[in-house]
This record gives sequence, structure tokens and C-alpha cells, in this order.
Amino acid sequence: MEQLQPAINVFQLCRPFLNGKTAITFYYQFIFCHLIYGIHIYYNISQKYVSDCFLLLQKHVFRIIANIQHIPFHLISTSDLSSLLNLLTLLFLFKHFTSVSGYRIFRGLSPKYFSDSFRASVNTSFSLRDNLKLHPNNITMLDNIIAYTFNDIPLLIPSSFY
Repeated sequence: MEQLQPAINVFQLCRPFLNGKTAITFYYQFIFCHLIYGIHIYYNISQKYVSDCFLLLQKHVFRIIANIQHIPFHLISTSDLSSLLNLLTLLFLFKHFTSVSGYRIFRGLSPKYFSDSFRASVNTSFSLRDNLKLHPNNITMLDNIIAYTFNDIPLLIPSSFY
């Protein structure tokens, strides 16, 4: 978070001179990369402290992009700003990147030391609901988060992996 605050301060100073498209480009180039770095690890490990701090920072950045810093914080929700700006909130980013990790494990595209922590369900000729699920071999929080998020994807999406 220490690397994120200076970028936000510079962004806030530059925002009056930027149009909307340039502001979103600035967000992706200097702030987004810090928000998503390790998101599938930190988002659920310390929900109350880390993710709440990042959610507040993201809401602050969304308010800068929308150029509405003068409106009180509690009057506009992050999800409203997200849909207004067509940007994803941290919850959706967490689900996306965690599901991508699950997909890579499921398809054997992740490093062996990481994919060895999981086993995919046995693929049979019958269409069973459990055919496209990940099961963690170890009982670690990260393994459970990845398996749960990947297994929570609607069945039509993983079935298109084949």
C-alpha cells in the first residue's frame, strides 16, 4: 500500500488536466497493477484490514476518475461508481484472478509445485456435476479459496474448457 498512495496523490493533482479516457489510462498504468498484485492471496486472508483498506483506496480512485471528490463519501457506493466508469471492483477482480488460477491448475498450465496441491475430478463418459471440479490435496487457505472460487463458476463455463 505504500507504493499506491504516492500514485494516488499524483493522480489527484493531475486529474483536473486529464480527460476521462486519459484518467482511466492513468488508473490502469499506475494504480491497477498495485491493486491486483497478489489479490487472490491478500483479499481473503485479512478481510477486515487489508481488503477494507484497498476497497477504500479503490473507491477514492474511482471518485478521482469520476471527478466527484466534492460529493460526500457515503452518498455514492463503490458499485455505483464501478458501473458508471465501467471498471471492476476488487471483489470481481478477486474472483476473476482466482478463477484464472483455478483454470490454469485444472488445465495443467500452472507450475507443477502449485498444481500438485490439487486434483481435478476424474473425467468420465457420463456428464456428472462433479466432473469439472478442483479438490485441494492440502488444507491450506489459499488452496481452498482457489478451489471454492473455481468450483463456484457456473457449470457452462468450465464445460467449455474441453
